[in-house]
Amino acid sequence: MRVLEDCINLFSWFTIPVDATTTDFGITLGDFFGAIDFRGMKMEKPEDVAWYKAFRAGHNDLYKFIKDNAPGITAWKGHSKPEDYYKEVLAGTAVAPVIVASAPEPAPVVKAPVVAAAPVKKAAPKKKLPSKVEKPGNIMEYSDYRKETITLTADEVDNSSKFKFYDCFGCKIVIEGKICSVEMIKCKKCDLSVDETMNFVDLLKCDETKLRIKTKVKTVQIEGCSEVQAFVTEAARHEV
Repeated sequence: MRVLEDCINLFSWFTIPVDATTTDFGITLGDFFGAIDFRGMKMEKPEDVAWYKAFRAGHNDLYKFIKDNAPGITAWKGHSKPEDYYKEVLAGTAVAPVIVASAPEPAPVVKAPVVAAAPVKKAAPKKKLPSKVEKPGNIMEYSDYRKETITLTADEVDNSSKFKFYDCFGCKIVIEGKICSVEMIKCKKCDLSVDETMNFVDLLKCDETKLRIKTKVKTVQIEGCSEVQAFVTEAARHEV
C-alpha cells in the first residue's frame, strides 16, 4: 500500500498532464515503484499475476477517483470514526463523504486602459504680411517687410514727409531728398540711408541696424537698441 500511496501522490501533484485522457501514466509509475514488470513476465505464478492485476485495478480506480474529484477532494478531512466507516464500506451501507469544492476565485477586474487626451494642437501664429499705410499729416507707415529694398526718390517726398518703419527685418531703406523725420521701431538687421531731415531720425528697440547720413540730420535719437552702426559722409560730418 505504501507503493500505492507514493504513486498517487506523484499522479496528483506532479505527473498528470492537463489533457490526460487515460490512466497509462499511473499504471506505468505503479509498475516502476513496485519494481514489477508485468509485461516483462517477472511474475511466474498465476496467483501472483492475478493478485497484481487486482492491485492495478484498485490503483486505477483510486487514481480516477482523485483525478475526477480534484481539487475538491483535498477539502475532505477524513471520517471521524474510520474503523466504523470501513466496516460500513465492506457491508455496502456506507454513505459517500460530501466533498466540498473550494469556491472559484473571482475573475480579476480588468480596468479599462486610461486613454490620454490627444494634445490640443496650437494654431500656428498668423503670418504678418507687409503693409504700407498712409496716414493724415503726410505720415507713411511701413510694417513687417522682410528682406526687401525700399527706395523713396526725391520726387516722392518733401520736407513735410514723415516715415515710420515697424518690425522690418533685413531691409535696405533708401530715402532721397529732404524730409521731415524718420522713425524705426523694433526693426532688425536693417540698413537705413537718409539724405537730409528737417527734424530727427529715431531708432527705438532696433538690433543690428546701420544708419547712413549723407547730408544733414538735425537730431539722431537711439534708445533701447543693440549693435547700431552710424556712418556719416564728409559733407554731413558737421551737420548731425
